[in-house]
Amino acid sequence: MLGQVVYQRDGKGTKVVRAPLHGVPVLRVALDPEGFWARRRAGRAARRLARQGAARVLVPEDFPFWEELSRAGLRPVDPLPLLRSCAAPMALALLRRQGEDPLRAAVALRGSRAERDLVRAAEELCPRVRDLCLSVQTGGGELERYLHRQYGVALRPDWDGVQAAIRFDPRAEEAGQAVLSLFGPEADLAGLVVSVPGLERQKEGQWLPLLEILWETGRLERTDLEFT
Repeated sequence: MLGQVVYQRDGKGTKVVRAPLHGVPVLRVALDPEGFWARRRAGRAARRLARQGAARVLVPEDFPFWEELSRAGLRPVDPLPLLRSCAAPMALALLRRQGEDPLRAAVALRGSRAERDLVRAAEELCPRVRDLCLSVQTGGGELERYLHRQYGVALRPDWDGVQAAIRFDPRAEEAGQAVLSLFGPEADLAGLVVSVPGLERQKEGQWLPLLEILWETGRLERTDLEFT
C-alpha cells in the first residue's frame, strides 16, 4: 500500500485516511512540520501508516523527517525505473536543447553490463542518431552485433566529445557535452525538466516519485512525458 504525508500547518493531528491520488488509492496523513513536537508527530504518523499497511511513502519536497519514517519501516518511492526507461527520449531532449540535429550527433551509452534499460535505449537511439557509441563491460560485444544485424550500422568507439552520454553505472566515464547519470538515490538529469501535459504539478509533493507511481499503476505512459 502506498502512503502519503502532506503538510497541514494549522493542525497537529496524525490521523490516517484513505484517499485517491490521481486515481491511485493512498493512505494519507496530515502532519504539522513546525514546532517543538514536529519530529515526535512525524514518528507517530509513520507508525500509524506502517500499521495500516503502507510500505512506500510520497512526501513533500525537502522532507526533514525521513529518519522517523525509516525507523517505522517506510521507504521513499524511487523514480529511477521510470527515468531509466526514458533514457533515449531524454538523450534526444539533451540534443535538442543544445541545438543539435540527432542525425548529425553522437550519443554514448555507458554501463557495466548490457541490462534491459541500456539495451532499450540503444534500440531506440540507433535509428535516430548519427553515431551510437557503446562502453559496456559485460555483454557489450553481443549488443553491438545485435544492433548491427538489426539496423545495419557499425557502432563507433566511445570518446570524450560525444554530444550526449548516458551513464547507467557510477563507474562509467563522465565525459561528454551533456551527461545523464541514471543510477543511485539521486539521478542527475543534466538540467532536464520532466513535465506531463494536462497533469498539474503539486505545490509541495515530490514530482518524479509521483510520476513513477502513476507509471507503475498504468495511469501514465512513457510517451506522456515531455523533457525540456
